[in-house]
Amino acid sequence: MSVTTTTSVGRTILTMDSAYGTIQRSVSTAPPREATREEIPLIDVSGIYSENIEDRKAVATQFRDAAINTGFFYIKNHGVDSELIDNAYQNALRFFHQPEEIKKRISKDKFKFFNGYSARYTTHGNKTESTDRKEHIAFQYQPELDPAYDSLPHPIPLSMIPEEMHPWLKGEPEIWEGVSNLPGFKEAWVAYYRSCLTLARSMTRTFALALELPENYFDDIVTYPGADATIAYYPGAEPGEKVDLSPQNVGLGSHTDNTGFTLLWQDMVGGLLVLNRKGEWIKASPIPDTFVVNIADFFQRMTNDRWVSTVHKVEINRSPEPRISMPFFFGENPSAFSRCPCCPNAVYNVVLGLPTDMGALARLQSQRYLRRPAIMCYSRRTCQIRTNLLRRGKTPIHDLVPLVSGI
Repeated sequence: MSVTTTTSVGRTILTMDSAYGTIQRSVSTAPPREATREEIPLIDVSGIYSENIEDRKAVATQFRDAAINTGFFYIKNHGVDSELIDNAYQNALRFFHQPEEIKKRISKDKFKFFNGYSARYTTHGNKTESTDRKEHIAFQYQPELDPAYDSLPHPIPLSMIPEEMHPWLKGEPEIWEGVSNLPGFKEAWVAYYRSCLTLARSMTRTFALALELPENYFDDIVTYPGADATIAYYPGAEPGEKVDLSPQNVGLGSHTDNTGFTLLWQDMVGGLLVLNRKGEWIKASPIPDTFVVNIADFFQRMTNDRWVSTVHKVEINRSPEPRISMPFFFGENPSAFSRCPCCPNAVYNVVLGLPTDMGALARLQSQRYLRRPAIMCYSRRTCQIRTNLLRRGKTPIHDLVPLVSGI
């Protein structure tokens, strides 16, 4: 939930509930402007595929600078084939242009977890803004779609998957039965998803280098990752429609993402707005053949706030053309023990007493178990915080006693 209070002409105070508790931002009331390349840089990531470690470190340095500054950047030469992306995009349009009763064959209400279709105005990203003027389909991680497990029999027997992962397997393959009327839809989206998953794992190694850690630092905790995809559809303005362009009327409400980072492909319609450090809304306008990348809450948490998970939203679509975006959210294995990288400087040495378990963080964020700082991480010492005690029930964070090593 958030509350916006006007303080004077030109500024408002935005108060938001977040994974870090209640936060406030002073926000300019000026219209959104185009971002500069210093604010949202464009990074050529071809170097992450180089055999030369110096090439990979050069990209990592750019990642680090962007993560500290705005938490947003574009990437090009990312390795995801443009024809594959276009095929996913065209199939997304095919789905959303169907009658509502056909789309509701995969309504989220028919699934146990966060899979399926959500209709227009049924989500509410920010309680002080309008309901979201969008539709979307959500897909949760399925090991059968992961290129890392192509050599295993499909469907993969549970006995071949680590037992601690069993409660976190929330992909529901039944969703594909509901789109069987669209030949090629599943194939297009599985191909896109697999490519994003491969790219995200490569980028995770680059993020490790950006933290001056071994390149394989995160490898063993992204084996069954929180890797979820969404197709979002923002309808265009109808002929003669008077579109309410007030800041509170949104396509998607102001929020931060709660995973590690997000890869976003967007079409050329535009609409993504980012809140910079000055409290100005800036446009992350589309650039052909790129993804937008943003740091999310979990990476901010893991870096002791050195990297920023930035507030962003999607403005109302005033174009007559619909807007499609295809975000891919990537984080650690939901069952993983999260390791807090060594604090690079004393300014960032407070680790909030929140769970470092990906699933628990998302769950507690939604339940608003938001408590005081509890754990110190000292320079050049790594702490491991065990959080699966949370699975015993809805225990407030301040009542837990984490197990800390290396302090």
